[in-house]
Amino acid sequence: DGRGLVGGCFGLLDDDDDDDDEGPVVEEEAKGGGFDISSAKNSYDDDAEKTARPPPRPPAPLKTATAAAPLPPTTRDRGNKTFADGDFEGAIRLYGEALEDACAACSSEEEEDKNTAAAASKKKRAAALLRNRATSYLKLGLASEAARDCEAAVAADPANAKAKYRYAQALDALGSS
Repeated sequence: DGRGLVGGCFGLLDDDDDDDDEGPVVEEEAKGGGFDISSAKNSYDDDAEKTARPPPRPPAPLKTATAAAPLPPTTRDRGNKTFADGDFEGAIRLYGEALEDACAACSSEEEEDKNTAAAASKKKRAAALLRNRATSYLKLGLASEAARDCEAAVAADPANAKAKYRYAQALDALGSS
């Protein structure tokens, strides 16, 4: 009938030229007659009443990280917080405790040979703890202790660039003192 997709679907185009009361509501409003929503029903509304649609489904609950209970802070986390607060002696103590815990959790060499990925992960964790403790030693001006921890960190994880950098800092501090 020539209405086009959008106009035909919503009854926006009216092709017949006779002036009956079925014209758009906008004409009535322009004449000052006001707008009455109850008289504005069109064929689209009638079709909608005939086809009952099921109610919309509620959205699925979002899975967020906050849904799980937060883990208690580890000794390393407490060491990091203590370091950030400027208590370097306390951080050294906490990193030392975390190293002891990590070493106690280490399995025998036979088990490490069976699972090389787990062994590498444990070595990286130990290297990070040693590196953090070395940084605390450097903040206190204890370069020889820092160099010792960095040397052990590099031995545990040769790819650890931060440990190598801290080791260089410690050696530089030893050379300048």
